[in-house]
Amino acid sequence: MKREAAAPSSAASAAQVAVRRFEYAQLQAEPWANGNGITRTIARGNLTGHGEDTDWRVSLATLNASARFSLFAGFERTFVLVDEGVVNLRSQEVHIDAHRAQPVHFSGDLDLWSTLSTAPVNALNVMTRRGRCGSSVSVLPGSSSLAAAPVQLLMGLSGQWTVRGGMLDGLSLGPLQGVLIEHSSEPLDLVPLGAGDELISIAIAPLSL
Repeated sequence: MKREAAAPSSAASAAQVAVRRFEYAQLQAEPWANGNGITRTIARGNLTGHGEDTDWRVSLATLNASARFSLFAGFERTFVLVDEGVVNLRSQEVHIDAHRAQPVHFSGDLDLWSTLSTAPVNALNVMTRRGRCGSSVSVLPGSSSLAAAPVQLLMGLSGQWTVRGGMLDGLSLGPLQGVLIEHSSEPLDLVPLGAGDELISIAIAPLSL
């Protein structure tokens, strides 16, 4: 069943499969308070039933200049640079160099300063609430098979990709085009059109107690 939603949220019941396609150009832009970037929320949701708290969020950010990252206490973060260049993330505790298509992980509790080698650049952000759910973020360099997950998000990074399997069979994804799949029990096969094509895969699931 395809779900059309006014806002990107995870509200379908566990008994229903929810699918929503998205494209970068159609995502609502939310300027940062400091004026140094823009966030475009792709999806957010609650997997654990803890009130109305957000357990996870996936977004695309445009970084226009070096700036301090916002704090997200209690969340784990994964950052994937979409464009060429390097983003240096520094705090008193860590020093991370983020390169294109190489996911990096850090705590949302850290007070980070970002320095850009070039600007503007786009990056994918995945956040999961610590102790409730976790994420697996990878960049697929070639044909791959994916196991089902409570939340599965796919986004083309380069080239053209075809999804094989179940209700999504034949779906095509180009750069910065994606699909959000929730509550599916069907595995998927991802097939690139050419050598070197890249696709970002995000699986999110509640943590076992």
